[in-house]
Amino acid sequence: RLATPGGPPPVTMGSAALLLLLLLPGVGGIVNTYSVRDSGPVAEYARRDYGLARGAEVRLDYDLSASQESPPVFFSVISAKQKDGWYDPWWSSSIAREDFFMRVCNLPAMRRWQLFPTTSRRNLTYVVERADLYSFVYTHCDNATSFDLDFRLKLVNPDPDGRVTQHLPIEDVNLPLLYGALLVVHCFMLAALLLEVWQLREMVRRIHLLLGAALALRIAFLAAVFTERTLENRDGTVSEARMVATRELSHFSDTAFLAAMLLLSTGWTLTRQFINVRELNFINTTFLAYLVIGAVGAPCGVSGGEEGACPVLELTLNVLRSLVLLCIIVSLNFNVTHIRGALSEVPWNSDVPVQYARLKQFQLFRWVFLAYLLLPMAFLTIEVTMLSWKYQWINVLLDELLLTFLYLHVGAVFRPMPVSPLVRAFDGSLATVAAGTVAGDTHTAGEDDPGHPQQEQQEQQQRQDEQAQRQ
Repeated sequence: RLATPGGPPPVTMGSAALLLLLLLPGVGGIVNTYSVRDSGPVAEYARRDYGLARGAEVRLDYDLSASQESPPVFFSVISAKQKDGWYDPWWSSSIAREDFFMRVCNLPAMRRWQLFPTTSRRNLTYVVERADLYSFVYTHCDNATSFDLDFRLKLVNPDPDGRVTQHLPIEDVNLPLLYGALLVVHCFMLAALLLEVWQLREMVRRIHLLLGAALALRIAFLAAVFTERTLENRDGTVSEARMVATRELSHFSDTAFLAAMLLLSTGWTLTRQFINVRELNFINTTFLAYLVIGAVGAPCGVSGGEEGACPVLELTLNVLRSLVLLCIIVSLNFNVTHIRGALSEVPWNSDVPVQYARLKQFQLFRWVFLAYLLLPMAFLTIEVTMLSWKYQWINVLLDELLLTFLYLHVGAVFRPMPVSPLVRAFDGSLATVAAGTVAGDTHTAGEDDPGHPQQEQQEQQQRQDEQAQRQ
């Protein structure tokens, strides 16, 4: 419980997540399989900005039926320069519909196939001659013909050995290795946290359990995205259900992370044991709205959801996230100021060293969290000014490393802290130990060393002999 005794019960994140998963509509299918049934002029992107290396293959298999024997149905492979210089300007122009489609059908392309009606699926292959970001357009350039087109597009890059087996684009080909390494690192972090909690279980607070739950959800998300990227790179098929599930896990992980950071910034179970009712109502309302909106908006851009609702959901989600981040900064500043003021006013007692240690923890956390907020702008500047499209995965690496460092910092700084080493100098235990040590040394010298008086007699006899010789 977060609230004071007798307050309203908090909404648990697990029950809300389970309810959302049960209410989500089922999704399925393969993303790179397309079905077009239309009449009249048509011009659409099948896929945009896909990085292909030299020697990569564009594989198209299709099934077409039309109302005439040779319909003007085309499939075009265009480079980034052709897309930016020819296709996108026409796409954003306001010319007449018929004139637009006729002009698009005659624009230059790296490769253009005319598709003919077939009784069985037909396969076409194009070998890429130079590395670039490629886009793929299908067009129908007749006003009177109706057609029914089903096609599957497979884009395959060569691996380091030259075999054309990798289905991820060039800019994403390193992501399976990246997420696999992050998954291993986070598993070690969770194991270290569990070991620390077990060894210092008497010092464990509820915030430590919440941080462990957030880290476990983070591991589940990394495992899901690693599985998704590995399967996509292996066979080129991306399930809509798998993509939506990965996005849901990402959102649940982010929600748990924000909740843990907010409660940690307030000092929950560290500097105070309870959250008051007003704060609890704000936390429940904000995070429930954030959880629901993010879960509902997860299929956006995957299963062809309503285009008008998705931008609104995304904007609302970003506003709520910004509000939570602002609350974290305000809570951290208030907590640091409160602890510092309390230390300057209270008389010295055995609890003061503990409060100084807490103050240092929150001060370090404040600076690291500010870096977490500001460094993405520096990463974006690096991506725009220094990195080409082939190295977009480096920006993903920087973002993931930043979040991993924040988890590592919080786990190391706010780990269960034994209080006894901080207060031993003030509770009298060191004085007792010192007195016992001195008494033990005296007892040992008086009883356990029977040869000590004889040694003094020998030294005295030696001094007398030396004096007699000098005389």
